[in-house]
Amino acid sequence: MRDKLNNISCNEAARADARKNLDWATETIQELLNLYRDDPDAGNDEFGSLREYGLEFRVEEEETETYEKGREYLTFTWVLATGGPHYEFQFDVRRYGPYEYSVLNVVFVFLPWFRRCETLLTGPQEALLESVFLEYFVESGIAESTRGGRPYYG
Repeated sequence: MRDKLNNISCNEAARADARKNLDWATETIQELLNLYRDDPDAGNDEFGSLREYGLEFRVEEEETETYEKGREYLTFTWVLATGGPHYEFQFDVRRYGPYEYSVLNVVFVFLPWFRRCETLLTGPQEALLESVFLEYFVESGIAESTRGGRPYYG
């Protein structure tokens, strides 16, 4: 799967902005996931529900690789913001069958003007995004519905 991170022109200022946006996004996502666990339609006044958060969720079909019969390695992208700046989470996963996934890693991609910064998540942030992928995107059927190039727009 992912053998290295792509940090094109990621200077210290861009890294600091990436960290700030990552921290803010994960705090918001944690709040929305907690609400979702209690009631899938629950949300907050600023962002709505977890279903409404983010702009797009899609599978990167060109990244699909089959290493063993019945096991695919896929990259899903959850776009949270575009414009200035753009940021998203990328989930590298193994798919064993319909609704059967394991998350291999999660990468936060931050794209300020003419730069690219990628951060491989670890610890609590990785656990949080893995939970969102499995509890929300997989269990709700969104991950399966994006197969074949059909993105999901929250």
